[in-house]
Amino acid sequence: MPYTMDDFLKEVTLEGLDKLTPEERSRGLPAEERLRGLPAVQIEACLRQLRQEPKGVGAKKRKRKR
Repeated sequence: MPYTMDDFLKEVTLEGLDKLTPEERSRGLPAEERLRGLPAVQIEACLRQLRQEPKGVGAKKRKRKR
């Protein structure tokens, strides 16, 4: 069986995946796919933590134009 270009591309891609960080690997995935492997308890804990964090340092209220 000959070694095809498709075989080569698959091999190179798999080798490169190991070098990527988790953030780089999941960059193009929708949120549902990113969360798919996590237990519900962990997702809920992260959501609680995000809700408790301040919106941003130096965030100012915008003045209303009259």
